[in-house]
Amino acid sequence: SYRAVTPAGHLIVDGLRHPAKEPRAQIGHFIDAAAAAGGVLEKNPADAQALKDYNFAVGRIFEVLHESGLQPWKKAVVCPSASGDWTFSITHDGKPEHDPSHFRILPADRFQFKGTLVNERSVKAGLGAPMVIASVGFDPTKFDPFIQGKNVYYGVTEVLQFKGRSCTAAYIDPLSTETVKFGSHTFPVAADFTAPIGLALAEMKPRKTEIKRMFKPAEFAGSTRLARFQPYDPKKIPILCIHGLGDSQATWAPMIEALRSDPNVRQHYQIWFYSYPTGYPYPLTASLLRKKMDEINAYYPGHKPVVVIG
Repeated sequence: SYRAVTPAGHLIVDGLRHPAKEPRAQIGHFIDAAAAAGGVLEKNPADAQALKDYNFAVGRIFEVLHESGLQPWKKAVVCPSASGDWTFSITHDGKPEHDPSHFRILPADRFQFKGTLVNERSVKAGLGAPMVIASVGFDPTKFDPFIQGKNVYYGVTEVLQFKGRSCTAAYIDPLSTETVKFGSHTFPVAADFTAPIGLALAEMKPRKTEIKRMFKPAEFAGSTRLARFQPYDPKKIPILCIHGLGDSQATWAPMIEALRSDPNVRQHYQIWFYSYPTGYPYPLTASLLRKKMDEINAYYPGHKPVVVIG
């Protein structure tokens, strides 16, 4: 739901109350709203309501994309609206492991999280609609053995840029980019640092297997992993989080959410984790960790010295 008395806000409310039957027309309606809010921001970049209107409209565009199955990253889509046709496209870096077809792209504002591992919502105000991208239908570890896992959950921020009747969406990684240029102004990049972790915890439920991984470790012999929570950056210091007995990497969720909300941490550090069946003897677990560290040293030669938290 949405309430606003601005022209862009009225467009959003109208689109939510009377959604077009054709998803392209729905998208066109919300592009109209984002463009109207963008026009206000160009005149007054400090207009908080215009920023809210813009971000909410962008989120609804990606909600329609998720529900309709349209793929404007493959071919631009013509989206009719009250102001005329928009040509809408989505850009990405072209890497096969980042192909949007492999992911659900979900607006973070459609989720609420509550639980012992989500103390409070860690967000950053700014321009753009925070998203959770969640892998589906492919194995990301085939591209990178130290990626988060076979199931990847990550936070990005989507921003629209306008040129005439052309509207292009592009994603920004809020862990590596702090600002974005929109029109003739520069804005902080909006971010939701809780949503990707919250959704991963809700869907993967890692805590359900913690006791079994302690008492029957042999059943999880192949699950030992040293992995990244974010894309590797040779300029950033790795923080390696190692959980304890009867636990899992899920135990670090509140700390990671809090650390990521700090701009100095985002600028200088990257978070890795080590996960293992905790019922194995410690010397064996330590030996496996040393082997994984040797592998990651070879895969990322020259990385910064690692800070270990256990």
